[in-house]
Amino acid sequence: MAFRPISTNIPINTLPQRKYPSPAKKTPKTPAPKDKHVKPSSLVLTPPTQIRDPRRNEVYQRSGCLGEGGFARCFEVQDKLGQRYAVKVIAKSTLKSSKTKQKLYGEIKVHQSMDHPNIVGFQDCFEDEVNVYMILELCENRTLMEFLRRRKRLSESEARFYLLQILGALKYMHGRKVIHRDLKLGNIFLDADMNLKIGDFGLAALLVNDTERKKTICGTPNYIAPEVLFGNQDGHSFEVDLWSVGVILYAMLVGKPPFQSKDVKAIYKKIKENRYDFPEKIILSTESKSLITSLLSHNPEHRPTIDQISLHPFFQMGPMPRSIPVTALDMQPYFERQPRLQTRQNWEFVAANSGLGNADTKVAGEVGRSVSLVVDEARQGNGILPQSLSPQNPKPKKVFVSAASNLSKKENLVQSLDNRPDSKRSLVSSIHSRPATRASSVATNLPKSQPPSSEKSIWTSVKTLTENIGLALDNPVRLPHFPKRALPSTALFITKWVDYSNRYGLGYQLSDGSVGVYFNDSTSVILSPDEHNLDYITASSSSGLRRMPCTMTSHPTELVKKVYLLKHFKGYMMQNLCKADAGSTVRTVENAGFMTHYLRTRMAIMFRFSNRSIQFNFQDHCKLILEEEGGIIRYIDKKRGFHTWTLSQAVCECPEILTKLKFARDTLGSWSSKVQAKGATSSS
Repeated sequence: MAFRPISTNIPINTLPQRKYPSPAKKTPKTPAPKDKHVKPSSLVLTPPTQIRDPRRNEVYQRSGCLGEGGFARCFEVQDKLGQRYAVKVIAKSTLKSSKTKQKLYGEIKVHQSMDHPNIVGFQDCFEDEVNVYMILELCENRTLMEFLRRRKRLSESEARFYLLQILGALKYMHGRKVIHRDLKLGNIFLDADMNLKIGDFGLAALLVNDTERKKTICGTPNYIAPEVLFGNQDGHSFEVDLWSVGVILYAMLVGKPPFQSKDVKAIYKKIKENRYDFPEKIILSTESKSLITSLLSHNPEHRPTIDQISLHPFFQMGPMPRSIPVTALDMQPYFERQPRLQTRQNWEFVAANSGLGNADTKVAGEVGRSVSLVVDEARQGNGILPQSLSPQNPKPKKVFVSAASNLSKKENLVQSLDNRPDSKRSLVSSIHSRPATRASSVATNLPKSQPPSSEKSIWTSVKTLTENIGLALDNPVRLPHFPKRALPSTALFITKWVDYSNRYGLGYQLSDGSVGVYFNDSTSVILSPDEHNLDYITASSSSGLRRMPCTMTSHPTELVKKVYLLKHFKGYMMQNLCKADAGSTVRTVENAGFMTHYLRTRMAIMFRFSNRSIQFNFQDHCKLILEEEGGIIRYIDKKRGFHTWTLSQAVCECPEILTKLKFARDTLGSWSSKVQAKGATSSS
């Protein structure tokens, strides 16, 4: 089913809701649409908030609408155990003819028989008086079409990863004599871990043998193979899916299908003439163009096989990721250059977990076994679903797993995006090993060399800094006495940052070369300049901030996703952002400083660090760093000049800093007052 995405500007609860008939009343007949162009999905009544499966006596709690296709609508549901699914809803009023019923039976039968990590899982199907329901695996990150709309186009590294997963699913389907016949961006879904899942078997065809040909003209205009449109006498077979793969690969790299046009007849004309081009403004590798050209060959016999495609040089000429981070939904991930051996190993990893290559890993059920479309016509009561498709005593529910779950036990500890710590296991015991420079085997409070980070000490320090700035602005002579000493030339401050707090958190790079992410759950991960040692920072109301040392290759399963996010925040900043200052830095490994708080205002963004210093980044690109409660002021001007003063020197020698100090005083005063007032209210 090709789902139509809901506009993000229209809340789900404002969509028109059709009234669902009361169960106590006789269901009224839905009149046949007078307009032949009315979509059957428009006849699907919005289900009640509780959808009941009469066979299991189970209730699914319905929530928002996920999308709408030509014949069905899709909603998110949750069972009594909290497991979330997608439910595909088909109105019985659209299933009047024997042909439409047989089509639905075929879709259910084929989808039920599929068991592959890159195919949307089929849980169950049942019916009530009004609708037929198909309970499916929930793919939280929607469709590849929506992904492409957000990103415009994908990198070749991302395309390599997803193309392998598509090929793995196709090899499994074709091995079971199933042709999908409607492969397109809207029928390819992304799960929570950004793994690809093929769905919607509404147009799937089952072949008796490999030589059988189908002659039905079906599919979606932009993706239909020429032999489907123009080869009625000869028919079509598995190769039509490979044509669609070529269209999908082109669309991923260019941002739109190769034959796209506003008029359907114009699309068909382009397909017949095989007329498309590669835009000059988009840089594509020779290998990617070569693969697309071979897949879009007009002669089906000239298209490469699935195994030949997977061995194409396209997969070996650039970085091949083992996974795609969730951050890729909104920004292009950064993949470091790889040695050829690493690229090959990553290809083998992804291929094996998609059912390709020579690996012994079994990722799918009933490989090579044909699907039977023989359907027992026996029904339960007045229902329309045969008992063979919707048995009275259904099998136990499946547990859907992603492709990454097929890793070996050793790789699972580090590589799988779906690793989650056992709730009964302590955080410390889940760490595999410790580096020699990090001898402590437990999470510890921050070392004594750093100031305590309790809430009380934080706001006391902020209040003192606010008062000192106020005194300096009113009368620098009245400032408290700071010891005379040589001011340190190095400072800890943020040189790059990216705010992605609408989904994950705020990433930043410090002047000492370390990189950190402050997550929305108030935890932090900080990577040392050696790019190996890692600290996980958590907050505790009783003991303040706690630091857990680990490494990029050895960390708790709880941190797997956060480490992946850290990598891609880091890659994005390296690739897209410039440093605030080119001055000297201090590169430390142990007990790296980190950001503890941040605050965004119209004029500036403020950062507070674990060493009590505070930084303001202003809209005019000037930076103000306040250290030692005002004992040291550092200022980066518009020309990136770096200045270090005492507070009294700054006030007397730099007139342009006065307005910024006033803003800092007012912001810090307001911030601390609000937080302390909130704390007092909650404690009372």
